[in-house]
Amino acid sequence: MGCVGSSPAKGGDRAFEARARVVRAQPWVDPDGAMSYRELESKRDVFWETQPAYGGDKMVWDQIRGACALYLDPEADLELIETILDSAGIQIASTASFTTFYDERGFRYVVPMYCTLTPTNVT
Repeated sequence: MGCVGSSPAKGGDRAFEARARVVRAQPWVDPDGAMSYRELESKRDVFWETQPAYGGDKMVWDQIRGACALYLDPEADLELIETILDSAGIQIASTASFTTFYDERGFRYVVPMYCTLTPTNVT
């Protein structure tokens, strides 16, 4: 299913000191192969149901989940997503993807790409 989880930042070196902006990630092809929308939704549900096992703060995970749900909508207001994350003290690790986040304590939260974007090979 991919590498996901949360862990403390190493040495306090946080790559997000300059606040990253929310931008649209590029379309992608799931390397696990084509799947149906039903299978994709099932994978997303399994991740979000099991994410507490990855560590980190449940309230932070909940905010990330809400932001990811909005991000899935191609018409979503990116500034609203930024506001949700900012209000919870969550920063995006980079603008290249919407999959890695840090909380105020420096914990890293990793979300699989299929939870933030629908792959182009969904049937």
